Amino acid sequence: MRWRVGFVAAAAAAAVTAVVAVAACSQTVSGTAHRAQSGVPDPTRSYGYVDDRCGLLVDGSIQQAIGADHIVRPYSGAVCQYVLARGSAMVDVTFSWYETGSLDRERTLAAERGATVSEKVVERHQAFLARRDTTGAACSATAAAGTGVLSWWVQYRGQHSGDPCKDAEKLLTATLQSDL
Repeated sequence: MRWRVGFVAAAAAAAVTAVVAVAACSQTVSGTAHRAQSGVPDPTRSYGYVDDRCGLLVDGSIQQAIGADHIVRPYSGAVCQYVLARGSAMVDVTFSWYETGSLDRERTLAAERGATVSEKVVERHQAFLARRDTTGAACSATAAAGTGVLSWWVQYRGQHSGDPCKDAEKLLTATLQSDL
């Protein structure tokens, strides 16, 4: 019996010590929990203009993603411009790759220009959509990729309806999935 009382007393003392230690070491932290963000999945990959491809996509894949009948690329380089015909509607598309760009900088600029910004994750890359309808329904899909930032901008020329964000996100997804 004596052994049992000693054991209970020792166990009670250990429990009290543990409670005191936990209480003394705990603290309350304010803020909002966020998922841990790893670095860009492809830190050394380039998304620039290579072998007559903009953003690693050939013109035919851009035409198919947009569902266009005809495509013309009037300019190619670090920024590539396209004009697509979808029925009687015209769609303007621009690809840009900023090799040392910052997603935060692009997000800030989009917000300063009056765009409605929504956060996304596209193919494991931090991204955002920026919708801004001025001369037609328009949206850009921008992601941190490689050493910088890439973006697809889609505008339905003269139309104020439709969802250009869907098309911009399709192009961004296709670019992030493409292989050289």
